Amino acid sequence: MHPLCPTVVVWNDIFDEGSEWIHPGAPDILPIKVRSTGYLLQSTEDFVVIARDYYDHAEQRVYGGRMVIPRGCIDSITCIDL
Repeated sequence: MHPLCPTVVVWNDIFDEGSEWIHPGAPDILPIKVRSTGYLLQSTEDFVVIARDYYDHAEQRVYGGRMVIPRGCIDSITCIDL
């Protein structure tokens, strides 16, 4: 089995300040910039999937901590050459 590409995905996530009532002078809130690292499992026009870790055993690949990120949220995807 071929090794997977270690990847950094920079993307925008939601931010919920948790308050139900906001006064008119409250500052604007913005999305949060997130940097997620993992191994690139899948890349489509709509989303990417990364995994926190993986191992190969008995001709099977096992993944841990998969995450799917919609393309519309993604600023960049960088494969890290180790």
